[in-house]
Amino acid sequence: MGLGPDQTVTAGEFVEAMRPIAGDNVDLAQVQANLGALGLAVYRTLTVNADASSDPACDTAFWQWVTEVQTWIDGVTAAIDTWAAVTAPEAALKAALAAVPAPSGAPARLNVRIA
Repeated sequence: MGLGPDQTVTAGEFVEAMRPIAGDNVDLAQVQANLGALGLAVYRTLTVNADASSDPACDTAFWQWVTEVQTWIDGVTAAIDTWAAVTAPEAALKAALAAVPAPSGAPARLNVRIA
């Protein structure tokens, strides 16, 4: 589950976390207002102030996939470069494939902001 477009999820988590302690009091309007404000504070902290990052040390499977995609791109590029097209259709296909922009090399780290 994601955070969603507003503090509904984080406020709901506060309500449910407090329910075992405060019981049905969490459903009172004034308590809902307080827990909602806490939910808003957490939501803003996560979406305005928090930075998330990933690198091979903390997310091995993702970065292995990034490496495999880069290897595939390099292999396709090498195959196109060494392809000796004989017929006009082959030459046209080779030219079309060579014209497809290749992405730059894979990053070493990913930095994102939660939005």
